[in-house]
Amino acid sequence: MKNIKKEKASNGIKPYRLPARKRARLYFGNFKSPFVVFMFLLLLVQSLTIIFALYWMFSTSLKSQINFGIDNIGLPDPFRFDNYSKAFSYLSVQIKNDGGSREVFL
Repeated sequence: MKNIKKEKASNGIKPYRLPARKRARLYFGNFKSPFVVFMFLLLLVQSLTIIFALYWMFSTSLKSQINFGIDNIGLPDPFRFDNYSKAFSYLSVQIKNDGGSREVFL
């Protein structure tokens, strides 16, 4: 067998590296406490809930009413970006001032 030399730094000193367990503990923290594990799982469930809600909101905004009635969770079959233009054409704001109020379409 050949002798394989380990490479050293340019100044000849071998750089110190923490063992894998200590590096993992520094990076992930100490998961020995049941409270920490419970909070981690709770945050994981909450983040998955928010991600699913955002996915569902965006996917249903691109569906027609008929397509939403057929499949309300999956991706839209034809992507309908004109739903956004319709929504902004119907969107109006009522502005009140001293002379009365008026309706402004955005």
